Amino acid sequence: MNNLTDNIIKNAIKIRLKKFNHFLLVELLFYFYLIYRYLEFLVHLVKDIFATKEIASVKESKEVKLRPLKYGFENGVKVDLSIIIPAYNVEKYIKPCIYSILEQDIKCNYEILIINDCSTDATKEFLDEFLCHKNIRIFNLDKNQGLSAARNLGILNSMGKYLMFLDSDDFLYDNCIQKSIDQAMNHNLDIVEFAYTRFQSEKTIDYNSIKSVTRPIMTNIYSEMLEFSTGYAWAKLYKRELFENIRFPEGVLFEDGIIHKIVFRLCHQYMHLGCVGYLYRDAPDSITKSIKNKNLVWDHLYMIQYCIDETKRLNLSIDNLFFRQLIRESGLMMKNRSFYLNSPDLLFIFSRLTDLLNACNKDFNLTIREQLILICIKYRYINAWKRIAF
Repeated sequence: MNNLTDNIIKNAIKIRLKKFNHFLLVELLFYFYLIYRYLEFLVHLVKDIFATKEIASVKESKEVKLRPLKYGFENGVKVDLSIIIPAYNVEKYIKPCIYSILEQDIKCNYEILIINDCSTDATKEFLDEFLCHKNIRIFNLDKNQGLSAARNLGILNSMGKYLMFLDSDDFLYDNCIQKSIDQAMNHNLDIVEFAYTRFQSEKTIDYNSIKSVTRPIMTNIYSEMLEFSTGYAWAKLYKRELFENIRFPEGVLFEDGIIHKIVFRLCHQYMHLGCVGYLYRDAPDSITKSIKNKNLVWDHLYMIQYCIDETKRLNLSIDNLFFRQLIRESGLMMKNRSFYLNSPDLLFIFSRLTDLLNACNKDFNLTIREQLILICIKYRYINAWKRIAF
C-alpha cells in the first residue's frame, strides 16, 4: 500500500528534471530521496525524544468563521453543461479565459456562469462586453465573498446536467469540453478528468510538449481514482447530482480539500482522458505563495475538521482510505503550510490534530511512514515530524 504522498514527490521530481524525466531516473531519485529523509528522521527523532518539551502557544491562532450554505439548485436541467468561472480583479486574464471556451468546437448545449466577486479593477467592464452572448450569464456581487462563495453561487444557479469549474486566470485547451461530454454521456460517468500543465505567461506555453495523449483510464474503484486524479476542483467534469448536497466551505481557503475526500466518494464511475485539457497559470501572487502573510495554517486545520464533519453529515464512512488522506493532510500538506510557525505554536496545532485523528482512528492499516507521522504528532516530536512528513 503506497503512501499517498509518493505521487506528489515523484511529480515534483519530474518538474525539476523537465525534459530528462525518464521513468527509471525518477524512480531512482525518488528512492534516494526516501533514504535521505528516513536517515534525517532517525537523527531528529532521537534528539526530540531526549529534548526538553516546550509549552504550547495559541498566539498564532485565528478565529475561522464559516458562512451558512444553501444546498440544492435554483433551476432544473436545461443544458448539457454549466461552466462556472469565479472572477476577481482579473482584468488581464478574463477575456482570454472566456475565449478559451468560446473558440472550442462545442456541439453540446452549454452555458458559462461568470461570478464577478466585486472586482475593483476593470474586470466588470470587460465582462460587460459579453452581456449579450447567448451562452454567458454574468452575476455581479456587491460584496467580495471569496472563491468558494462564487463557485457555490454558480452551482446554485447552474442549469447543466454536468458542471465544470474554471479559474479566471487559466485556460481550457484542445477541445477538452466536447471530449469530456462525449465520454460522460457515452459511459454514464460521474467524473471525467483531464491533465493540466502549468505556465507563467502565454509566451512560455510550449504547445508541442503538451499534445501527447495516453490511453484513457476508467474505473469505479475509489482508491484507483485517487491514483490518477489531482485534488483540484478544476480540470474535471462532474455530474450535477454530485453537488446536490455538497458545497465549498465559505470563509476559509484550501476549499478544494472536499474534492477527493467528499465529492469523489460519491463517484461511481470515473475516467481520466489521458490528455492535457487545462492550462494553469502559476501566478506569483497565488494563495500558495502567501501562506505566511495570511496565516493560512488555521484554514488548513479547519479544512481537516470540515471534511470530517461533512463525512458524518453525509453518512459516509470514516474508512481506512479516508483516514490515510487525513494523515497526508497532517503530514506533507500541513508541513508546507506551517513552515513559519515556531515550535510552541506548532505544538498547539499538534494538540488539535491529535484530538481530530484520535476521534477517527479505528486501528486502520497504515504504511510505516503514516504510522510514524501519527506518532510524531501524538508525542509532539516536531523536528522528526518535519523530516518524515515529506
